[in-house]
Amino acid sequence: MRYLIDQDAKIDIFTASHFGMLDQVTALLESNPDLISAKDAEGFQALHWCTRPLGDTDDCLAITKLLLEKGADVNLPGGCEWTPLHCVAEWWEFVPQAQLLLDHGANINPKDNEDNTPLDLAIDRKRKDLIIFLCKKGGE
Repeated sequence: MRYLIDQDAKIDIFTASHFGMLDQVTALLESNPDLISAKDAEGFQALHWCTRPLGDTDDCLAITKLLLEKGADVNLPGGCEWTPLHCVAEWWEFVPQAQLLLDHGANINPKDNEDNTPLDLAIDRKRKDLIIFLCKKGGE
């Protein structure tokens, strides 16, 4: 990623969110606020991408907060009908991010195209801390 940046490659909001590039996400949203609702080819938005981070944990959490404050739809389904909470359960066992999504109105029990809830995915991936958290919050 550093090489691409050094070569002045254009980084989109999905990539910037995925890699925890907080300054880049902020700049992109300042230059084009409509990016908050942009979708990639699979129907995922930046909020989905920051839940499968390749960057710094704190930066990814800050990006999640920024996107939510800018109006990202916390319950919008993307590919496979996954909401951002499904993505946390599938890709990353980071309870603070799940809590942030719930604090902003995430549905605890949305179902994907295979009838799985975020708790189902967390169980399948053996994400112990997230399983406990989701159960305490009413996950089914």
